[in-house]
Amino acid sequence: MLGVILVMALAFFSCEEENILGSNINPAEDRLEVQFKEFVLPATNLFSDSVRTDRDSYILTGTFTDEIYGKMEAEGYQTLDILNTIIPADSARLDSVVLSLRFLTYHTDPSAKMHELVVHQAADTIHSAGIYLSNRKATLNRNLDGTLQELGRVRFETDPSRDSVITVKLTNAFGESLLRLLDERRDDFRTILPGELGPIALSTADGNDALIGFNPNNAASNITLHYHTYDEENMEIVEDSLFYRFEFNGGANFDFSNYNYVNVDRSASLFSGITGDESQVIDPDPDHVFLNPVTGIYPMVDLREIYEFFEDKVGDDSNLNIISSQLAMPMDGSDTTAFQQINDNLRYLFADENGNFDGGQVLLNPGRNIILTDDSYLGLTNGNVITVGLVNNETFSITSDITLFTQLMIENRLNSDVEEGAFPTHLVMVPIRASSFDQSTFFKEGIKVRVYYSVLNQ
Repeated sequence: MLGVILVMALAFFSCEEENILGSNINPAEDRLEVQFKEFVLPATNLFSDSVRTDRDSYILTGTFTDEIYGKMEAEGYQTLDILNTIIPADSARLDSVVLSLRFLTYHTDPSAKMHELVVHQAADTIHSAGIYLSNRKATLNRNLDGTLQELGRVRFETDPSRDSVITVKLTNAFGESLLRLLDERRDDFRTILPGELGPIALSTADGNDALIGFNPNNAASNITLHYHTYDEENMEIVEDSLFYRFEFNGGANFDFSNYNYVNVDRSASLFSGITGDESQVIDPDPDHVFLNPVTGIYPMVDLREIYEFFEDKVGDDSNLNIISSQLAMPMDGSDTTAFQQINDNLRYLFADENGNFDGGQVLLNPGRNIILTDDSYLGLTNGNVITVGLVNNETFSITSDITLFTQLMIENRLNSDVEEGAFPTHLVMVPIRASSFDQSTFFKEGIKVRVYYSVLNQ
């Protein structure tokens, strides 16, 4: 059957315009009846209580209040790792220690440009093999009087026109502790674990109104010890202007971690109807569905109408071929500004009518848990390749080709290992970055699957 599908797909995908798809076929000669069906998929929202934020491409910090999602507060935690294997000499004397962070994204009101970043040290150890969800807040080191220990702070201005780096001078006490650890473990520094080098915690001062994402995977994000070497006997500097750098994205040990704590107060938001902390389906708006990953809000669509429409067209000797199937998710383009970004990609997880999905199985058993590319279903790729819908910046719509997924869904092949007749009844849309605070608003009436199919006349 799949061989037939591939031949049909190659014949029809050569058409560049979807409105002429199939126009080169003569039904009388080819005994084919090419038909078109458009499905408007019922859509709602899913609140998921399990947002995993470890090893993400963001370090998040800040506060922002949104009338749709509520008041969002974030605090990011990042371990350090050894980069340079040449350890400072035992005669090293610290001059200063500086934290540098590469901006990745902002989410703020354009009028709120000045912000203040505060750096602490977490008392918790972050384990690289651990799983960290957004509701896990780390314990921060405190002074003897109970106040939080502060490693440093800096005021800065958000400017999306610049790909900028901010720097924060940290306390000499923190720098001395790093230098001392390197010296004590000079002979076995490769055994130093990231937990022994932090983790640092990034938060913002009271009154800030911005969520800020820093990129831990960029080499410009690091902690640098500036030092000189000193000859005690002659009481003179031997070498000056030296530095040693710790990175965030893995160095000699390749054992590093970060995660983000996120708290959301929805009491005055559109999603105030969410009760408790359990995952639940919620539909607060008659015309729109929403996506804000860091708050656990995802769109969910119902596929059952597609299955029911084609059910009587599939038999033991199926004469149905899905020639083309495309899923479209149009969004409100006004959501995106220089200071607030939309989600520019989507993946499609299988779910039931209650929104239950198994994100942990996506990598272990992707064919049963997420839509793959047509080439993956045909075995033409090296491993499984997940379908990723990308935004068209002119139409502000995310579209995805789901041709073979539709064929296999209709034929009940995607879940052949469970009870007979089972298939994914719903899809949950999630972006690649699980803890992104980018947000999107989708028009319900525009969420469609457009299908061209053919019936071989016996």
